[in-house]
Amino acid sequence: MLHTDSLSSLQRTALWLLKHVLGSESEEEGACVEEESYDSVVQRRTPTDQRRISAEIDLTRDDAHDGTAENPQDLTQDDDAPAKRAEPARKKGRASETAWLWRCQPFYLNAIVNYGGDGEGNEGCLSIRDVIDGPAEEMLICCMRFDLPWLVSECPVMQTMRHITILTGDTHNMPRRILRLESLRRSADDMLASSGATVAVEAVPLPKGTHSTFHPKLILLAYADRIRVCITSANFLYDEWWKKNQTVYVQDFPRKQEDGAELRSSLGEDMEDQLSAFIGATTKADDWCDKIKAFDYSTAIGQIVASVPSVEGNHVCSNKTVVGPSVNRWGHMRLRHLLRHQADPQNMADFSVVCQVSSIGSLDADWIEEFLSSLCSSGSHPQIKADIPWQLVLPTEHEVRTSLEGWPGGSSIKVARESLQIADKADKSERDLPRGALHRWGTHDVDGRQVCEEAAIPYPPGRSSSCPHLKTFLKYGYRSTGSARRPEVAWVYVGSHNLSKAAWGELKGGKDEMDKDNGLYVKSYELGILISPHTLRGLTPPPPRATPHTQPAGSSSSTGSSSGAPRPMRSFMWRKSEPLQTGSHPVPRLYAATARCPTAPHARVPLVRVPLPYPLPPLPYSPRDKVWMTNSRHTGRDSRGKTCADYKWKVVTRTGFSRAEF
Repeated sequence: MLHTDSLSSLQRTALWLLKHVLGSESEEEGACVEEESYDSVVQRRTPTDQRRISAEIDLTRDDAHDGTAENPQDLTQDDDAPAKRAEPARKKGRASETAWLWRCQPFYLNAIVNYGGDGEGNEGCLSIRDVIDGPAEEMLICCMRFDLPWLVSECPVMQTMRHITILTGDTHNMPRRILRLESLRRSADDMLASSGATVAVEAVPLPKGTHSTFHPKLILLAYADRIRVCITSANFLYDEWWKKNQTVYVQDFPRKQEDGAELRSSLGEDMEDQLSAFIGATTKADDWCDKIKAFDYSTAIGQIVASVPSVEGNHVCSNKTVVGPSVNRWGHMRLRHLLRHQADPQNMADFSVVCQVSSIGSLDADWIEEFLSSLCSSGSHPQIKADIPWQLVLPTEHEVRTSLEGWPGGSSIKVARESLQIADKADKSERDLPRGALHRWGTHDVDGRQVCEEAAIPYPPGRSSSCPHLKTFLKYGYRSTGSARRPEVAWVYVGSHNLSKAAWGELKGGKDEMDKDNGLYVKSYELGILISPHTLRGLTPPPPRATPHTQPAGSSSSTGSSSGAPRPMRSFMWRKSEPLQTGSHPVPRLYAATARCPTAPHARVPLVRVPLPYPLPPLPYSPRDKVWMTNSRHTGRDSRGKTCADYKWKVVTRTGFSRAEF
C-alpha cells in the first residue's frame, strides 16, 4: 500500500493523473454527443486499465519531477540524459521523457474527451477549467460564439466572481443579432447574476457594409495578486474545447509593486500597451484598460499580434477614431514589424514558412506576396520579399472522414472550392493554388500507413485524429552545423487569425511601412501571440503546482483532488532565470514536440518544445489526396459508420446561443 503522505506534491500530481485521467474511457463508438445534454457526457474509469497503467509507469525514474532543479528547463530537455533515457522511459510509460509536458509551456493544446481511454493524447494539455479557476474577482471574456450554460457548468468559479464583462459580436442580419444578444444576456442573468455577480454583456460595434467579425478568443482574470491572460483559438462551446484541436496561450503576471521597483522590460511594456490598445479599440470595456496597467508584464514570453477594423488605414470602432495611426500597429504589418526586429537563430538555413488554418478567405496573387513578405521578414536581412517556400496545412477529405467525429468534424474547417482559386488582378484571371503548397494535417496516407518519419511524429501522439480549429503560423529551418538534421522553429504565432485579408489586413497605397501614403485595411477583430527564442530568452517556467483538469465536468475529479482536499490553483507564472557567468542569457532553441528529444550542444542551452499537433515538416499532398472542402460532395462511410447524408443540420437550443450542428 502506497502512502501518499510520504510523496512530494509533484508525485501526488502524477498519481492523480494515473487514477483519474489515464484510466478514463473514451466515448462509445457511434455515440451522438451533439444530441446529448452536457451532464450526460461523463467519463467512466476502467479498473483493468488502471492496474495495467500503474504497473507500467515507474515514477521513481522521473528525475525532472522532483522540483529541485535550479533551471527545470535544463533538466527536462537540454542535456544528454533525457535523450539517453528516452527509449527505456517509453517502455515504462515515458515518465522521464514527458516530464516537460507538466511544466509551463509557451502554449498548450486542449484536452480532448475522446482521448480519455489511454490519456496519451492529452498529456500536458489543458481544459477550460485549468484556465478559469481560482479566486478570481473579475473576468473579461471576448468571443464570437458562446454556450454560456455549458461554460458556467464547466467553470463554476464564475459564480463566485464580483464582476464579469462579456464582449461579443455577430455578423448576421440585425434582427437575428439582437435575438442572439438578448439570449446571451438572459443566460448571463440566469447563470451568473442570480449568484450575486454583476454581469455586462456588450456587442462590439462592427463597420457597416463589410464582412466584419469579432473573432478574438480572449480571457482576462483579475485576482488579488495577479492577472491571468489567455489567448486561445477556441470559441466557448463544448465541441470546440473537447473535440477539436485548439491552442491555448495562458500566462500569469503579478501585480505591480507599490514602490514601483518591478523590473521593466520592453516585452512587458509592449504586452501592456497592446492589451490596453486592443481592449480600448472595442469601446466597450474601457475600465479594463486601467485594470490592465496595474500588473507587471516583464516576464511576458510573447508579443501580441492583433487586428481591429479599419477604413482605408484609419482604424476605427464605430465612429471613434482613437487607435494609433501607425500602419505597424495591427495585422500582418504588426507581425512584419516584430519579425524585422528579431534576427534568425544563428547557423540556420533552408527556411520554410507554415500556414495552418481552419478557414481561407478570397485570395489574390498580390496579397499572397504581400502577406508572405511579412512572414519572411527578419532582422537578419533588410530586404522585404517573399523568398521562402510556404506550406499550407489543410486536412484532406480522408482525414476528416476518418477523424474522431467523422464527417461532422469538417464543420470547423471553412474551406470552399473558391478559396483555392488565386485571382490575378493584372489580367483578371484565376488560377488554382499551387499543388506543391498543399500539405497534410496528419501523418498517415489514405491507406492508413504511417508515412511520417519517426523523428517528426508529433507529441502528444494521435492528435491528428481530431480535426483542427487552431491557427498556427511559423517559420522553421535547419542548423548548418551538427550531424542531425532536425527542423528548428525560428518563431511561431498562435491565435485567432485565419488566412484572409479580412483578418490580417491589406495594404492600400504603398506596399511598405516606409511609404507615407500607405494604409492597412482590416475588416475583423483578431488576436494572437508571437513566440520565439527572442521572447523566451532569460525566462524559466515554474514546475506544476496542481493537477490539470483533463476530464469534462461531472467526473469525480472536477471539484477537488483524489484525497478530497481542496485542489490548489495551477500557476502559469514564469520567472526570470539566472544569467551565465558572462552576464548574459543563452538563446533558447525552439523545437516542435516529438517523440524523440533533441540534444543540446551543451548543458546551458535551454531547449523549448512547442506542442504542434501536426508533423514538422508537414507532409506534402500525394496525387490521391483531396482537400476537404465544405461545398463538395462527400461519399463513403466515416469513422462512426455513417455517410455524410446521414447527418442533418439542426438547431440545438440547449445553449445561450442556439447553434447549428451537423
